[in-house]
Amino acid sequence: MTIDNKFTRDRVKKVLKPTLIVVLVVAVVMGCFFAYYLLSLPSPKEKLTIWVGSTELNYSEKLHDDVLEYASQYGITHCSFVIRNPDDFYYDTAFSLSGYYSADVFILDEKQIESYQETALFMPLNVAEGYRYQDKVIGIPLTEELYVLLNYRSDKDADMLMDVAQFLIQTINEDVQ
Repeated sequence: MTIDNKFTRDRVKKVLKPTLIVVLVVAVVMGCFFAYYLLSLPSPKEKLTIWVGSTELNYSEKLHDDVLEYASQYGITHCSFVIRNPDDFYYDTAFSLSGYYSADVFILDEKQIESYQETALFMPLNVAEGYRYQDKVIGIPLTEELYVLLNYRSDKDADMLMDVAQFLIQTINEDVQ
């Protein structure tokens, strides 16, 4: 018995035709799924990121849902809380890589504010009371130790961020009581 294992042009065409069709169909289907995934992602204008540099804040899904529901009137469809422990060895690295560029609202204590205030990261606020830096209020008190600050680099409207920050403060204080 002899096995014919020669590669001929006809044999290659027979094998590649169905395989090529299957590969093309799979590629088109995968391309459609990838395009749908990219189109369904919220745009940066629809995302709100809140950086929490404290372990003292009692985060809950209810707080997340309340903030998202309130911010939805401004076109926000996705809200995320990034909660980090400031005593972590890699906190400064995480803050400089993620918080500095992607957060819209910060919840920080005085020690952290002092270490980052010279970067001109925090937006001056039009409120009478709060954490002051160079005769401008940059932080609104949340608790005795925590302040809410707005990122100067955020691409969101400052009035919207201020409104959401005020709502966040009110909601957290109601939950504490």
